[in-house]
Amino acid sequence: MPAFQYTVLAPGQGRRQGTLEAADAAAAAAALRTQGLFVLRLVPQQQAAEETALLHRPVEPLDWLRRLRLPRRGFRTQDRIFLLEQLALMLRSGLTLVQALEVAAAEADKPRLRRALEQVAEQLQQGRQFSQALAAVPGLVPQFVLRLVQSGEVTGQLEHVLGQSAEYLRRRAILRGRLASALVYPAVVVLVALAVAAFLVLKVIPKFATFFSRRGAALPWATQLLVDLSNWLAQYGLYVLGAVVAAGLALAAFRSTAWGRLRWDRLLLCLPVLGPVLTTAAMSQLSQTLGMLLASGLNLLEALQITAGVIGNRAVRRRVQEAAQGVLEGGSLAGSLRGRPVPELVPRMIAVGERTGSLGEVLEELGRFYDTQLQNHIRRLSAMVEPALILVVGLLVGFVYFAFFQAVIQMGAIR
Repeated sequence: MPAFQYTVLAPGQGRRQGTLEAADAAAAAAALRTQGLFVLRLVPQQQAAEETALLHRPVEPLDWLRRLRLPRRGFRTQDRIFLLEQLALMLRSGLTLVQALEVAAAEADKPRLRRALEQVAEQLQQGRQFSQALAAVPGLVPQFVLRLVQSGEVTGQLEHVLGQSAEYLRRRAILRGRLASALVYPAVVVLVALAVAAFLVLKVIPKFATFFSRRGAALPWATQLLVDLSNWLAQYGLYVLGAVVAAGLALAAFRSTAWGRLRWDRLLLCLPVLGPVLTTAAMSQLSQTLGMLLASGLNLLEALQITAGVIGNRAVRRRVQEAAQGVLEGGSLAGSLRGRPVPELVPRMIAVGERTGSLGEVLEELGRFYDTQLQNHIRRLSAMVEPALILVVGLLVGFVYFAFFQAVIQMGAIR
């Protein structure tokens, strides 16, 4: 029987670690929960030994490069949404879960997704639960969806849980796309403008400088300024590029550590314009996820732990983890969540929900409120950025063209 290493929270005793033998991870987690313990981490003992060996190995000079996050092939959010909706629809139509998975696998256009669904169907036919079969395919669905599926299996509302999960993922994807477009579009425009200006400064203006120097004529002041800039870049450009690359690598190394990522995320939340947008997005995710998990029947501690794993901002994640510890020690959720970077509105509303016994409904309403606020923030951000972008890019490119045509006019006068 395989052995598992666990880390749990025990009421009044704090964290505890140990090992136990069980048929699988789900059975081990169930055995711990029956003892009144809250499971924080549960991994096979062999994996825990490998992680310990990795932690205590000698540090190499460039060891941080191995920890940089590289893109991984995985299942796209749109694939997950379509899969969950498809399964919910087929279950409501009367198909069995195995039949629904077989149909979804036959219609999957990606070989990797098709193999994953076939593997889940095979595990179901071998007698495993749906949540266990999904967990056997890493990355197929997020962790919070697995816990919702477990709850749906207990309550008999699996199709409702699948549809609810798909709707949640769709809302998050839409908001993430809007936020990304509001931030990426200005960056692309600035880069294009800089590329055009750099081409004129490095390629076109120097030819005018050569032409004027042969005739002994003085360049216009604007053109001379750009020529000096061109000469400076030709002489020191590689050093500037090296400094930029080194700064980028240093930032990546800083963010690859847990301490650095936490500080970086805290800094982002404090920025004048971007900070409120990111804070609102984190509060929307916190409220909606926690409300949905509580509505599905999970207890507050489990829901908080899962929610902490879903939130991307490490500063907010740390606050939710501290709140889980506070609840375990007997405190209220509202009191445990109070403090930066959580806005005061969140614990106040949660306190109302705790007093009235409607915490799940209050959290879902709070999530809708922050969703609306986030959309307003994104619209205001776009309305602020676009005029500023037009002004900055217009001044930059306009000055380059002014210097260019000033040189052209003077060249015509010389001829």
